[in-house]
Amino acid sequence: MKQQLMECSAAVHASQESYPDHAIEEKFIKKFQLMDALRNKVKQNDNDSCLILETMKHIILLSTAILESQQVNVSCSLLCRSANLNTGRGMV
Repeated sequence: MKQQLMECSAAVHASQESYPDHAIEEKFIKKFQLMDALRNKVKQNDNDSCLILETMKHIILLSTAILESQQVNVSCSLLCRSANLNTGRGMV
C-alpha cells in the first residue's frame, strides 16, 4: 500500500512538472501562428494591412516611450539615493 501511494505521488508530481512545459509550448506555437498570419496579412497591402502596420507603429512608439520613462525614473532614483548618501540622510 505504501509503495502504491509513493508511485501515485510520483506520477502526479511528474504530470505536474510536464504541464507547464506543454503550456509554454502551446503559447509559443500560438504566438508563432499569430505572427505568421499577421505577416501574411501585411503582405496583402490592403486597407486592413495598412491599419495593422499603423497599429504596430503606435505600439512600438508607446513601448519605446515607456522604456525611456523607466530609464529616466531609474536614473532619478539612483541620483536621489546617491544624494541622500552623500548628505548622510541615507544612513540608518
